[in-house]
Amino acid sequence: MENEDKIPTPLQAALIIIISYFLSFVLVVLFVELTQEEPASLESSFLSEIIMIGSELGLLILPYLYLKRRNYPVRQLFRWKGIDKNLIWVIILIGLSLSILGDELDRLINIFFTPPEILKELEGIFKIHNASDFILLFTGMVVVAAFVEETVFRGLLQVSFETHQNVTRAVIYTSLAWTIIHGILFWAVQIFLIGIILGYLAWRTKSIIPSVICHGINNGLALLFNNVEGSGFYSIYEWKGHVSPIILIPAILILVKGIKLLDSYYLRMNSSVGDSASSDSSFE
Repeated sequence: MENEDKIPTPLQAALIIIISYFLSFVLVVLFVELTQEEPASLESSFLSEIIMIGSELGLLILPYLYLKRRNYPVRQLFRWKGIDKNLIWVIILIGLSLSILGDELDRLINIFFTPPEILKELEGIFKIHNASDFILLFTGMVVVAAFVEETVFRGLLQVSFETHQNVTRAVIYTSLAWTIIHGILFWAVQIFLIGIILGYLAWRTKSIIPSVICHGINNGLALLFNNVEGSGFYSIYEWKGHVSPIILIPAILILVKGIKLLDSYYLRMNSSVGDSASSDSSFE
């Protein structure tokens, strides 16, 4: 367990994240006002995409400055640590499978609840009309949002919880906070459950790389689905309004198998490190 003196308390971490989100929101509102851009026109301009990228990057600035000023170990708290490159393909398969399961869960929830109007507005904002739209939306959703949110939540917040709580509570509390921050009740179940898997990956690997990859894949597929709906792709992917069983069942099996592979890999790694430490101790 890390030295608690070098780790912010969960309350401190949560407060700095909340303040960061609030300031980011205020800056976005001021920017829109200063540019005199009507909200309705955001759908038809690249301004909304620039705002998305800027607001996401803004979420990381304040936590970073806070940690640096307090002399906290930034890389450790943000879990900016590499992983075995041979595990990347496992992470990618987990990300694809998790995204497919999240999509099916979304379709099931649609049966019982009517999507709010804001989701239709988001679909319009995330439509790709030209090359600049693709570059900006891909950068904002797949790269920046995944990296920043995983750094702040599965990094800073979850590490603080893990230090002061048990791991299970840490993952649950972090996922709950991540769900609340998104602010869309209709997506709450999907976001929370995906957050649990992302939290597990970050804890097991002690790195945000796996969760960033999975988060990015999820956002990337959401962007893809939003722009290919009604195309021939859906005749393969969909079945009676749901994800086709020939895709859904393998996704479930791959997700379970992928997590087991990761788990066994790190258990072996920890065991070998423990054996090495024991050998060194006995040698001395």
